[in-house]
Amino acid sequence: MSLVRAPLVLLHAVLYQLASTPPNKTPPKGRYDASEAPWIRIAPLVFKIQQPLVWICTLADILLILAHHLPAPAVRSSLNAVLCPSAPASPFIRPTIPFFTGLALVAAGTLLRLACYRSLGPFFTFDLALLPKHQLVTTGPYRVVRHPAYAGSLLILAGLGLADLSPGGWIAECVSAGATLSNFGVGLAASNSMLWAWGAFAVWYAWWLAVGVRRARMEDSALRQAFGKQWVDYAHRVHWWFFPGVL
Repeated sequence: MSLVRAPLVLLHAVLYQLASTPPNKTPPKGRYDASEAPWIRIAPLVFKIQQPLVWICTLADILLILAHHLPAPAVRSSLNAVLCPSAPASPFIRPTIPFFTGLALVAAGTLLRLACYRSLGPFFTFDLALLPKHQLVTTGPYRVVRHPAYAGSLLILAGLGLADLSPGGWIAECVSAGATLSNFGVGLAASNSMLWAWGAFAVWYAWWLAVGVRRARMEDSALRQAFGKQWVDYAHRVHWWFFPGVL
């Protein structure tokens, strides 16, 4: 069991907490997404729901790592029994290349979102809104793409999947280790359980991408209406929404 993973997995949770906490409250007036479908408007709420999920994975990893290094076998056995009841042996919680890759993506996405918070200042809200004296910001990361905060979110979500679902983490080593699914009387191994987890994550990621695209279109429309030629000139200079040359 590697102690190296403990501070790093804690870092990934702290970074997500920073990236998913609104820098400003949404004003009571000025929202322009009220007529949109609920699956668009709930995106800020989903950000909040994901916070405890990330922390659960993080604390489970840390507790299992610390339990392995504690001199008290009874405590170790108790924690393993609670957190890994189906695992055949003590789980091997460890950092892996996918974990390090995921951590790097979470860090990059968080730094990008924090840069957006700083560039937009009081104009950055999680809900789609135009504030009094709103300004068209074209500096910082907005010089490169028009919606860098969504790019940051996509990087973070990909990083969370790699960090928390890859081998070496609590979900792969414990949650799915003893899981079996019955399909016409045939037991499926834990590896197939992880396929289900990755499949659910792929659907989740596709939903976030669809939300990002829809919100980007809505923001472009609202800003074009509010700023006219100033926005048209900006969009002519900055073509891409999230990633230059990709989307």
